[in-house]
Amino acid sequence: MGEPRRPAALITFKDLQGREVRVPLYPPQMTIGKTTDNDLCLSRDQAVSRRHCQIEVDGPSLVLTDLGSSNGTYVDGKRIEGATHLSSGSMVLVGRTRLFIMAIEEQEQDYATQIVPNQTQKGSILIPPTTSFEQHTKAYLVADLVKSTELLGEHGEKFVGKIVSTLGQVIERSLWTEKEPFLQCTGDGFFSAFSTVEAAMRAVADIVHHHESLYPDEIKLSIALHWGPANYSPNEGLIGKHIHGVFSLEGLRGREPEIQSIYLDEGVQSLILLTSSFREMLKIEQAEKARMLGSFELKGFRQPVEVYRWV
Repeated sequence: MGEPRRPAALITFKDLQGREVRVPLYPPQMTIGKTTDNDLCLSRDQAVSRRHCQIEVDGPSLVLTDLGSSNGTYVDGKRIEGATHLSSGSMVLVGRTRLFIMAIEEQEQDYATQIVPNQTQKGSILIPPTTSFEQHTKAYLVADLVKSTELLGEHGEKFVGKIVSTLGQVIERSLWTEKEPFLQCTGDGFFSAFSTVEAAMRAVADIVHHHESLYPDEIKLSIALHWGPANYSPNEGLIGKHIHGVFSLEGLRGREPEIQSIYLDEGVQSLILLTSSFREMLKIEQAEKARMLGSFELKGFRQPVEVYRWV
């Protein structure tokens, strides 16, 4: 007997009961679509085409191609055009179903998985493919793995991919109750939007709890929170000065020595920064837990913005 086939990667998503499903991606390719002749059938997702897209295994690489679908195929929030390379941690949106690409762990022996017809309820992230949101005011959350490049060099892609995967799954669960869920991979972290600051804070609590219970102190997170209006672009995701602002807020930990020193001097594992506009939306007892750090220049804003740290 020959050696059993080994999958090139795992595709993970949620079933209708909220359970994680792992589907092995075997060479040479996997087709994804609505009909049962596809390798992965998403029959209940009305936004999926009969033959929607395919993932080819090209040596160590995974290459995604849209097969002329009606609503397009998205990778990390952007509609693809032509062949697109995937990596561990990539999020693929097919119709209204979110698929998460995971590297195979060397020690993982059991590749048997439960394949279900479609996952379009809990756990499926909807980024509308053909229409734009009207302007909405939301709570924006950016969560990033600190010094991810150094971690890649020390521990390798599989280790970092596992951390990012866990982070994405925790945020995804926090979005289940959102009417307009939005989640976008940023490479070494995620950007998401919530309808209320309370929902965003619950997500932060879950992120910190899971991260700090799973990983040692040297694996650090940076979390930024901001409140404001934005528009949705089918090609670019959420756009506007407030989106620039929350990413610029998260970037302060790499630009401002005062904020960099918090990791070193206090030994914190998760640093949570919020703008004054986010703090003002909190209940009084919550707002009192935010300590002012000062006013800082943020991209998109003409005047310095008051920045607080959640303690």
